[in-house]
Amino acid sequence: MNRKFLLCLFLLSLLMISTFITNAENIDEEVEEEEEEDLSTNRDVKQRGLVRENVSVKQIINNYNKYYKNVEIKNFKEGNTLVYITPWNGKGYDVATKWAKKFTHISPVWYQVKFEKNKAIIEGDHNIDKKWMEKVKENSDQKSKILPRFSFEGQQWGSKESLQMLIDPKLIDSLVSTVKKNNYDGLVVEGIVHINKQLRDPFLILLSEKLHSIGKEIILVIYPFRQKGQETGFGPKDFETLSNHIDGISLMTYDFGPSGGMNAPKVWVEDNLRFLLPNGENENSKKIFMGIPFYGYKIGENDQSDAIVGSEFISILKQNKSKKLKFDQNTHEHIFTYKNKKSQQISITYPSLLFIEDRIQLAIKYKVSISIWEIGQGLDYFMDLL
Repeated sequence: MNRKFLLCLFLLSLLMISTFITNAENIDEEVEEEEEEDLSTNRDVKQRGLVRENVSVKQIINNYNKYYKNVEIKNFKEGNTLVYITPWNGKGYDVATKWAKKFTHISPVWYQVKFEKNKAIIEGDHNIDKKWMEKVKENSDQKSKILPRFSFEGQQWGSKESLQMLIDPKLIDSLVSTVKKNNYDGLVVEGIVHINKQLRDPFLILLSEKLHSIGKEIILVIYPFRQKGQETGFGPKDFETLSNHIDGISLMTYDFGPSGGMNAPKVWVEDNLRFLLPNGENENSKKIFMGIPFYGYKIGENDQSDAIVGSEFISILKQNKSKKLKFDQNTHEHIFTYKNKKSQQISITYPSLLFIEDRIQLAIKYKVSISIWEIGQGLDYFMDLL
């Protein structure tokens, strides 16, 4: 009897262990399935009635990560779409590959051009991600163009010695060589718009000629004015001159007044378009890439204004579900107000679907293109509008 009892007990123990292992494997499978949850929908944000002034916190929380299932459809067809990606925000790389067909130009922020010890130094090759580039090309049917940003950094760009570098063809040859050896489709240049025009323009024209000779493009980053009459280093005459040579200008229409809770007031964005196009649209209007931010600002915490991205914005909304968003008719921006743990009154201006749609319609009105800074900072359902 004892032997039979022990044998039964042993078999029962094996059965229990087997059941536990099977259940554990099933749990792993369930977790894996949850991680790969399909968040695509049969209707886009417009069809779901989400592009509106009166949007609730609940509507945002329930929909921000749900996107239209056909990620290949391009809704903004009137102009080109340039999107920036930063190495410190990996989500941007994922967005660029998933929605590649929506973007005509993709600019990873990879390079710095520095002036040190009387010579120009180009840094950034360590940021290159060849596999990601191949994936973007594959997903876009080879149509999305990859133009890394080359930022001229440091106060020394402006000194007499550094300006001589713009005359020296060695710098241009180095930039062209970097583009060519890495099989980029061109480059985006930032940080030289303020430089003396008599040196800047010949530099850009020669650089564009050399790039065009090998089938590459060049886009110049320019600053918007904050107040009418303010000198920005680039006006309508500059656009008229350079637009016949370069392939585009990236107009940074954001960061208008973060401390005042305004990131990109619609009327200000439109004023900047009118400034560059005083006679209305022309054959080169499409070369203006009007900036749309995918980030916002949090104002009031320790009397500061801090940039805020989509993930942080959603986290705050989830902690304050009973609060409401208000649409500012003057700026065309949604404002969210709440109190933090220190009972400080905090205001957030972060792009809403209506915010983005309003500015896309502005681009359509003036027949310009758009640029996004930067896609990793946004919410997935933003993509339905692009």
